[in-house]
Amino acid sequence: MVRRAAQPGAQQPDHPLAPARRRGPAGRGEPALSHGARPAPRGAGRQLGDGVAMTRAITAGLGLAFALGLAACSGGQRDSTTATETQLPGLERLVGGGRDAPPLVIVAPGAASAPLGAEIPARDARATLVRVGRNGAVTTWRSADAVGLSLRAPGVLVATRGLGEDLHIADAAATAAALAAGRDGAVPRSHDRLGGDQRLVRTRLDCTLTRTGRDTLTLEGTSRTADRHEEACTPEGGGPGFVNRYWRDPASGAVLASEQWIGPELGHVRLVHPAD
Repeated sequence: MVRRAAQPGAQQPDHPLAPARRRGPAGRGEPALSHGARPAPRGAGRQLGDGVAMTRAITAGLGLAFALGLAACSGGQRDSTTATETQLPGLERLVGGGRDAPPLVIVAPGAASAPLGAEIPARDARATLVRVGRNGAVTTWRSADAVGLSLRAPGVLVATRGLGEDLHIADAAATAAALAAGRDGAVPRSHDRLGGDQRLVRTRLDCTLTRTGRDTLTLEGTSRTADRHEEACTPEGGGPGFVNRYWRDPASGAVLASEQWIGPELGHVRLVHPAD
């Protein structure tokens, strides 16, 4: 079992993305991301492992293995204990349809139609999403079962659809600007969600973005160096907070991977971002 140092501001004492393992018959398939979707057929792959760290054995034959060699960064950064390893799974099924998913390949910059990989650990679910629209700095992605994610460049989650407990809209422009520049500092944001009366309820958050280390990512067998940036957020007036994590290419400013908060019901979504 691989362990990481605890992060300030997280909601749970363990790693904020590590749900309790849901045990079932061997070879049980993965459910889709969408609310109430039925599980995929048997043979889709293993479940996410439990414990304080994100650990996963990559099923043989998958098109993508995202491995993070989380080595300590010099200069007094946090997480400076021992090197650890984090793995995000490949994409094993097309959600909802029971068909084998094509491999997810991180392609060279400039190539068209590179997909977005997404996993929601709280549902043991993962999917491939394709780009369906762009509005200024915001790109919208959609899965085969109509789950939608909207990301503000360089890769900050600002909305979800089709999950049942959606983030209606997030004003995270300050986070996106600071992340694009590789800059630390205060990044206030707000989250709008539908309340029980179907009216939007706004939560204002005090957030701080900090570079906390430099990691080695292995994408399709190619090692990439990425700065790890953590965004620690607490609601104005107090209450449980959360931590978003972004792995940023220090040369290009592109976000290569991230763990971003949707809400208290679903926790975080893990994303493997396309290179284009």
